[in-house]
Amino acid sequence: MGAWGAGLYSDDTTCEVRDAYNENLKHGLSDMQAYERILHGYGDLLADHEVACLVYFALADTAWKAGRLHHDVKAKALELIGRGGDLAVWERDAPAEVAARKKSLRSLEQRLLSEQPAPMLIKVLKPRPKKI
Repeated sequence: MGAWGAGLYSDDTTCEVRDAYNENLKHGLSDMQAYERILHGYGDLLADHEVACLVYFALADTAWKAGRLHHDVKAKALELIGRGGDLAVWERDAPAEVAARKKSLRSLEQRLLSEQPAPMLIKVLKPRPKKI
């Protein structure tokens, strides 16, 4: 995993989760199916607190922006933020960036606690037949 800043989407994992959620919706999956596919894909890695933070923060934020955030994902993201999020990792690995990461997490928390926008319409991609 690589990180290049303290912003929410300044690492590989959160970018992958955001992109996977949006792609899942474009391929016709429901919100819940999109969540499940992503969470299943991370499987046992979600037992690692740092990975769980990255996955749930990106999933909650992306779904909120699409107006499709479900209670369970929101609750898990807020619980992780309430437990300090991934700040211990930043304190250990990049102490100079801790304040910026705290700001990112506060911003995410405020967004998740606010009313989300109306659900965005997702244009479902039509599958193209394979050339033989």
